[in-house]
Amino acid sequence: WGIIQISTESIVRGLHLSLRTITVSMFGILLALTSEIVMIFYSLMQHLKVKPKIAHAFMAAIRMVPLIFTSLIQLRRSLKMRYQMIDASNYRGLKRLKHLLIPILSQNIRRAHQLSVAMESKGFKDGPRTYYYKAPFSYKDILFIICVVAILIIAFYLSQYFPITGITD
Repeated sequence: WGIIQISTESIVRGLHLSLRTITVSMFGILLALTSEIVMIFYSLMQHLKVKPKIAHAFMAAIRMVPLIFTSLIQLRRSLKMRYQMIDASNYRGLKRLKHLLIPILSQNIRRAHQLSVAMESKGFKDGPRTYYYKAPFSYKDILFIICVVAILIIAFYLSQYFPITGITD
């Protein structure tokens, strides 16, 4: 492609990096969609001793994602009505993106600030805590860990004996 030279090794490395990214993101999506977010963070606080400030901040951030989507849908609907009165050249391309991006960012920064003020007023401290919800280990957790370890071992052995490409490094 002219001055751009693409080797087989760079294509393989790019595919490897993209497949690793997809694997990690699918693992995160699997956890987020198949379990209760509150219980995940309570388990992290109780078993891995994650600070409550950090766990509650992440929990609040995850709970704000649906709010962002609903505000985006609401803004798009309102702009659809407004665009009927505005000249078409003022809302094409990057201008349309600015019409969406700036209000969404400002509104969600405002929400995040209100949430942080509310969390500060509750007085989260890093000292000892009591928990309303207990997050015990169950046989499903052990089964999940065994399955993940088995998949990793199988993937390692398949990569050794049945490599997809000839590149071994």
